[in-house]
Amino acid sequence: MAPFHPHSEVPVKLLILFSLLTLSSLAQAHDLVDSSQKKFGHKKSWPIVVFDKDDIQWRFARAKALGEKKKEARYRIIQSYVQERVGLSLTEIEASQLEPYLTVLKEGAFALPVLRSQYPVRYKLCAVFPASRNSSQELENERLLALNDKNIHPHREVHDYSAQMGFEDLQLFSLYHELSHCLDEKYFPQTFEHEDAHLVHQAEAFAEVNAYFMLKMQGRELSDLRAKMRSTYSHFAGSYFAKNPQLGMGHPYFVAAGAIYHLGPILLEAAAFHPSEEESERMSQSVVDQHTTDFRGFTAIVKFLEVGAEAVIYYEERVRQWPDLFQQALVTLLEYQGSVPALAESLFEKKPQTPGSHDLPILSREICGYLAQNRFDDFQVFMSEQREYLRQSQASMKEKRAFKLQLDEIYETPCD
Repeated sequence: MAPFHPHSEVPVKLLILFSLLTLSSLAQAHDLVDSSQKKFGHKKSWPIVVFDKDDIQWRFARAKALGEKKKEARYRIIQSYVQERVGLSLTEIEASQLEPYLTVLKEGAFALPVLRSQYPVRYKLCAVFPASRNSSQELENERLLALNDKNIHPHREVHDYSAQMGFEDLQLFSLYHELSHCLDEKYFPQTFEHEDAHLVHQAEAFAEVNAYFMLKMQGRELSDLRAKMRSTYSHFAGSYFAKNPQLGMGHPYFVAAGAIYHLGPILLEAAAFHPSEEESERMSQSVVDQHTTDFRGFTAIVKFLEVGAEAVIYYEERVRQWPDLFQQALVTLLEYQGSVPALAESLFEKKPQTPGSHDLPILSREICGYLAQNRFDDFQVFMSEQREYLRQSQASMKEKRAFKLQLDEIYETPCD
């Protein structure tokens, strides 16, 4: 028997509409992972695995391999999954490196290589973990802009932000960005040899530009919107992190996050290029080499995020002493100071909030019947329906976050 349907009183026409949207979004989501795997899995000299998080979470749940004491069981499932996808055997230690991105970090989007050697870097495998499908346009924009952190945005809300990207564009950009890290032969590998925030900036720039090109080839022109989002994050989150290094235990990547993700200018530069599929990676590397912020300019932006206008005085003094070394860094700093904060501030306009509709259900043990009968495909239809309710709902952001959390934790439901 199928689990109780939580929307039995929803009008029939609405159910029909959601059913059509559900089947469409389900097919698109799984097709995207599968097509990306087939297209890019063996494109490089190292295999690339694009993880279908629903598939592997289902495997964890079916094997009762959730919880701190079941890590070894999860490692074996990951080993089996990778073997199926690309025909590669992982050791238990190698599988353990991937496991956190499928459990405690499963809502985020990441790329991670498994290394054969570190000096020099040689990949055995590169793994892509797409962003969670348990989201909506508002929730994804909120996540990417750090609007859910009230220390960064005490009075700003996602519905006040005027440069939001659509949900499908956000999901595609996120997947292609992480995939591009695994395709990157130059910058991303170097970040595992050296602890250098500027190298990380270059790696992020390559991934961002290549993802932009991949979407552009599909007829999606997103450079302006994406540049505004990156500038917003760089200004607000970047300033907060730089001024509070203790929150990241003083790690240089944490302090420099606003400069690392200062990707607006390079996205706007990339808009002038129109590569073919075969040219995309080469042209992305060329754009980064020619247009990314150089090391001294990058360091100047980090200084500005830390101390504000005092950084200008600091660099003006350096220019007086060593003009050849610091003149361009000062120019970069002044360009950032003169454009990014004002742009980021201008993209928020306070709007009245409407009361939420309270139309999202409370989930209980819906997964248990599906697990008992091993009905993965049917459960994916159920999950896609819940995700479509989330995306179409007029509920408040608080209610949407709560429902997203239910979906995030559904595979961990105790069924005994």
